[in-house]
Amino acid sequence: MRFVFLFTGIFFCLFSGWAQERNLDYYLDQGNTHSPYLRDLSNQLSSNRTDSLIIRAQQLLPTVSLTGNLYYAPVINNWGYSEAITNGGNFISTLNISQPLFNRKSLRTGYARVGLLDEVITNSSMLAGEELKKLITDQYLSAFIIQNDIEFYKRAQTYMQEEDSLLRRLAEQGYYSQTEYLSFQVEVQSLELDLNTLQVEFRKAISALNILCGISEKAVVMLAKPDLQLKTVGETVKSPLFYRYVLDSLVIDNERKQVDLKYIPAVSWQADAGIVNNVPKDVYKNLGISLGLNFSLPVFDGKQRLLNYRKLSFREDSRKVYESYFRNQHDEQVWQLTEELKSSQEMIPKLTKQLELAGTVIRQKKLLLNNGSVSMTDYLMALRNYLTISNKQRQSEVKILQIINEINYWNQ
Repeated sequence: MRFVFLFTGIFFCLFSGWAQERNLDYYLDQGNTHSPYLRDLSNQLSSNRTDSLIIRAQQLLPTVSLTGNLYYAPVINNWGYSEAITNGGNFISTLNISQPLFNRKSLRTGYARVGLLDEVITNSSMLAGEELKKLITDQYLSAFIIQNDIEFYKRAQTYMQEEDSLLRRLAEQGYYSQTEYLSFQVEVQSLELDLNTLQVEFRKAISALNILCGISEKAVVMLAKPDLQLKTVGETVKSPLFYRYVLDSLVIDNERKQVDLKYIPAVSWQADAGIVNNVPKDVYKNLGISLGLNFSLPVFDGKQRLLNYRKLSFREDSRKVYESYFRNQHDEQVWQLTEELKSSQEMIPKLTKQLELAGTVIRQKKLLLNNGSVSMTDYLMALRNYLTISNKQRQSEVKILQIINEINYWNQ
């Protein structure tokens, strides 16, 4: 047992001396930096902003293309295509230019679609960032509470170490039976096993935190106590959790306008310049140009416009149902967490008072124990009670931080 105590003491000295202190902000920064999903959303945003340039090129700038065609249809021994149809062959090389006209409405709708998609991606990025922040904070607090337990059990172990030599001497002098002293030794060994288990759990918790943040780190760390404050509740309409439904409605409205664009007249001009010839020796005589206008207007397409409207109406109905359901879920969740936070905060003063009383009992029983006036079993029961109350207090303090983290996510 002396060897175990010595080894554990050395471990904690080394642990405290070599451990690198990490705080919550460090892990949040690492998580944001290494998150592939956040990087993907950032790339999507940059890609979407390029679409506005594509729309400008399609709707405002003329399209220029170069075409060429060499065609020969020989007639051999009266066998071949009719020359009245083929002219024996063709040689065509032209530069073509075309550009849509009167397309301002189409241009506005296209730019609006790009702007809406930009907002959708930005909102999704904010939601993903808050979700990642919540997950990292939860895991950080899970590791932090284990670290608190380790520190507390280490202090309890040191305290019992100090008692061991005294109780052994009292047992040898006949103040306590050997059975009582062995019960104390069992308690010490149980504490040691709990401490070893907590050390394994802490390493696993830190590993899970590193994986979540995309960190490959093997260093021993000490976690600083996080300072979490409740966010003030803002307008729910501006919250990314609710604004996504507003954006969904605007996207549906934009798609309805895109359907309408298919049923308005489309006008464009075109021109070409080049050579169109079917007699190679006269090719120099067939240089020319042409100009023209194109006009199109859909007349009947099987009522596709109404069918597309119907599909969009179904989507809008689903959107409203999802929004209403989520709003009720949000309000209920915030109310429940607020009540839970209030109850947990009210427990802290009670536990503190209870812990003070348990500490007083421990000190009194320790004096009696040293005099041989109280049984070792009674002392161990008082000690277990003190450890239980202390553990509840520490868990309640971290529980408050966990609830605050949850409320802040729902109140983003």
